[in-house]
Amino acid sequence: LLVGYFSGLEAVAAGYLLAEAGGRRGASRTRLAVAGLGTAALALALLVLSGGALLPVVSGATTVGATLTVLVAALAYVAAFVPPAQLRRLWQATESGRYTQDLMLAPAAEPTAVIWSRFVATANAITGGWSFVITADPDGSSRLVAGIDPVQLAARPGAYPKGALEALQQAVGGAGGTVPDGPIRTDLMARAGASFLSGVILAPGVALVVAAGHARLFGEDDLALLSVLGAETAMLVERRALLEEQEALSERLAATVVQLESANAAKSDFL
Repeated sequence: LLVGYFSGLEAVAAGYLLAEAGGRRGASRTRLAVAGLGTAALALALLVLSGGALLPVVSGATTVGATLTVLVAALAYVAAFVPPAQLRRLWQATESGRYTQDLMLAPAAEPTAVIWSRFVATANAITGGWSFVITADPDGSSRLVAGIDPVQLAARPGAYPKGALEALQQAVGGAGGTVPDGPIRTDLMARAGASFLSGVILAPGVALVVAAGHARLFGEDDLALLSVLGAETAMLVERRALLEEQEALSERLAATVVQLESANAAKSDFL
């Protein structure tokens, strides 16, 4: 009975891990799925052992089967919790390549807000949380640019005082970490309704914050991957912002030319 109880607990844990994997992307999804399969294998091994205890005539076969199943579970746990660096890089490269391809296929005239929104959607899928992008303004203050519906953001802008983003970046560093107390943490906790906030620097003056109800398994891998994807996105946004400025300047020049031509025409008619 006791073995069946523990086997049931392992089966429930496997179900939770596999369900969590279903809501994630990237290396974390693979690691959670492998951990779930390893836990399911452990539950199966316990059931096999209990079967051997109930039927002594097959105890030898069940012992061998349980041993092999436990070995499979151990290998799965090693792959999930302490994978080789090469394997982790492979998992991350797969997701990074997919995201880069999506960026390349995006329309050339896509607004910067839409680019950041796409990145946030990817971050949400990878982490299973609620992601926000914060950028610095020229005066030293900062603002929320993505992570919430544009209509809601317009009704309730995310504006933060000078030094808030700098304090966040100093706390989380390039490898990522917990968002410190301050105006950014207070605002995003209220927006997301979550108490666990982690962040990572994407580029100078740009940070990502991920909100969740609890600490996430393999969250450090998620932040490492998102720092790479976010850096690519920040470069694209910077180029797009320059292009938008050039387009706006061209439109102003064209409007000025039209006004001058109209003024010259009116002058000629007068003379």
